[in-house]
Amino acid sequence: MSQFPGTPATPPNGRLRVGVVGCGYWGSKHTRVLSGRPDVDVVLIDRDQRRIDELSDAFAVTASFNDFAEALDHIDAVVIATPPTGHYPLGKMALEHGIHAMIEKPLATSVEHAAELTRIAESKGLALMVGHTFVFNPAVWKLREVVEESGFGEVLYIYGARLNLGLYQPDVNVIWDLAPHDISIINYLLRSAPETVSAWGSSHAGAEEREDVAFVQLRYKNPNVTATLHVSWLDPAKVRRTTVVGKRRMVVYDDVADEPIRVYDKAVESPDMPNMHDRPMSYRHGDVLAPFIKADEPLSVELGHFVDCINSQTRPIADGRAGLDVVRVLVAADKSIANGGIAISLDEVELGDLEDGQRKLDKVMADKAAVQVPHEASLIAASQSDEADSLGAGLSFGANPPEELLLRSRGAELTPMIDLFCRRLMDSGFSLRWSQRNEVALGSDTGAIALFDLENDGDEGGTAVLRLFGFPSYDARAMLADALSGEAELLVTEWNEHEIELSGFDGVRVTLTRVDSERGDIDVSEVAKQVTQTSSTTGLATSERN
Repeated sequence: MSQFPGTPATPPNGRLRVGVVGCGYWGSKHTRVLSGRPDVDVVLIDRDQRRIDELSDAFAVTASFNDFAEALDHIDAVVIATPPTGHYPLGKMALEHGIHAMIEKPLATSVEHAAELTRIAESKGLALMVGHTFVFNPAVWKLREVVEESGFGEVLYIYGARLNLGLYQPDVNVIWDLAPHDISIINYLLRSAPETVSAWGSSHAGAEEREDVAFVQLRYKNPNVTATLHVSWLDPAKVRRTTVVGKRRMVVYDDVADEPIRVYDKAVESPDMPNMHDRPMSYRHGDVLAPFIKADEPLSVELGHFVDCINSQTRPIADGRAGLDVVRVLVAADKSIANGGIAISLDEVELGDLEDGQRKLDKVMADKAAVQVPHEASLIAASQSDEADSLGAGLSFGANPPEELLLRSRGAELTPMIDLFCRRLMDSGFSLRWSQRNEVALGSDTGAIALFDLENDGDEGGTAVLRLFGFPSYDARAMLADALSGEAELLVTEWNEHEIELSGFDGVRVTLTRVDSERGDIDVSEVAKQVTQTSSTTGLATSERN
């Protein structure tokens, strides 16, 4: 571990104040472990007071907060155990406030966000650690020890299987949910990240856009090894197995077995000068060894390492760069699935070096700033034109009906959220076509169009309708939820076939409800004309932009 300049090693009273954000399944586990440490004061942070009360009754807790921002001045470090969409906004808030952060896997839901968190931590000299719990499992330590022994021989290939019946996640697919464990294990074993990623996935029982069964192939350059992963939420048995095949030995790590590590003295050998009467291959069968594994709880080891790194000002094993490597693989896997399983180079999703990544992000931000929209007002009130530009006369989409989404906000104005989503569309190639009173339309060169109709709005909340045309198999709810969770700092709290709910620590609630439409043949130009001829006089509040 390398040193990093940081804040004072320990607070004045010698006890580290660690906030646990998200008091659900994993948050309760972190609370249990941390509350048992004599050098830690636990602070609970969750908008649900009932969850806080339950954990406070069970474990030693120093303080609690319903608002994350209010808690920042009362903690030295934070463990973020929320759904993945909350990792980046909460992690960024903590790091920018000078607070050390441990974030459950994955570090973030995009390469850019993972790289940004890593840069902030390194620039401020803060410990940023990712919850790659298996890297702190004594069985995985023994696995690497076996693989690196001279008698094991060159690693030929690795196979990992992580299967179960559920649990289906509301905000990520099975790769993002399960594969980070195996990716982090294999990166740790090989001491490197893969060069290319190929993936195949399908959805059977859950939401159509989220794969529940997938295969991922990782190709490493140094050492020259191919690893294949099988992850599934749709399997009759719970399987947590990693097999490493070497030239002279083989080893299986089975996390659900009584003997987690079994070393097989087995090999296949090809004769140097085969005789035509001999078998072409020879097989060696030796002993099977089950080495002793120390029974330390990985989560306890992990959290102890986090606290030690803060106190000693050293870089964690599973630091931000390790987390970034895993996120790069996950993004590459998604990209490969979308392109029929082709191999995706990690250079295509991130340039690798953080300084290069910074230049890449600077360019993205410069491109955003170049968008010709008045920065002082929201997109909804950006213009008052009476006629819409041509959006592709006569376009109709046959079997792809328009998608209609009902947005409801409680506890916060809706206009800035619509503005945020419109800007996200513009970043992806759409242009503002018109805006007047309570309507806004954006279109793309392909004829796709997004229409917003703000029905009412105010400080206490509002209602709006989004209609999309020309988006085959497109889920506006997912894109809106991603935008709001990533930039408006709302967390996805409920997700089902028709509705997504997002919540903020300050009581804000936003629901995104899909409304089924039976209209399957829509003339976009006629729709545009109808929207611009509205007689509504509802006024809009504008959102100031710096």
